[in-house]
Amino acid sequence: MGNILIVDDEYITIEGLKEYIDWEKCGVDKIFTALSAKRAKEIIESQQIDILVTDIEMPGDSGIDLLRWLNEQYKNPVCIFLTSHADFSYAKEAVRQKAFLYLLKPSPLEEMEEAIRQAMQEAKKRKQEQMIVQAMQPSPETDEGQEALKKARRYISEHISEELSRKEVADYVYLNPDYLSKLLKKETGLSFSEYVLDCRISLAKMLLKATAKSIQEIAGMTGFNSASYFSKTFKQETGFSPAFFRNKESDKK
Repeated sequence: MGNILIVDDEYITIEGLKEYIDWEKCGVDKIFTALSAKRAKEIIESQQIDILVTDIEMPGDSGIDLLRWLNEQYKNPVCIFLTSHADFSYAKEAVRQKAFLYLLKPSPLEEMEEAIRQAMQEAKKRKQEQMIVQAMQPSPETDEGQEALKKARRYISEHISEELSRKEVADYVYLNPDYLSKLLKKETGLSFSEYVLDCRISLAKMLLKATAKSIQEIAGMTGFNSASYFSKTFKQETGFSPAFFRNKESDKK
């Protein structure tokens, strides 16, 4: 049995699926619902989702945007698009983003149930493959695990001025992204994104104290896409604006 998330900005569509699908026959244990991609992301962050059934055109982020985010986060639910749009460009992008199925509304009940059963089988297959990959990963206590983590942290440090994704760093050290996060969390107490941000802020502090470089220059050197975003984030993390922090440190000398 697995969990499913239905995402559609039309409440009636969600309720219709919940009411008429024989979920037990499809192998579904829990049903989660969301009226937007934003809410769907919150659910995916907090729950184990095996199957995602989503519309494409919705207010805010589209279903395509949601699947693209899932791929970037290296989260792997089986995605079924259920949409009233037969636009070829949508279907083409769905394939490119590795959607499992593309169904048009209104989809016959039997077709929908069969699609969910197939998706559940695919979800089980992906889980088994992930378990095999993780079983082959080095233990964090081994020299090999420590060396991979050390190499990953060095890579982050050397590329801190660039955009960094968990998958990119994991691929570099030949680890599963989830496993890399596990190693990093065990070692530092921080998630991947928290660790990268901590490195950026630490470097920014050093540059503010030791150089006369402008806020704009330091923003670029520490991987922020604008001085305003850098200043906002720096203040959130330290309690001070970059300029105030620099002046405060200068007064100590």
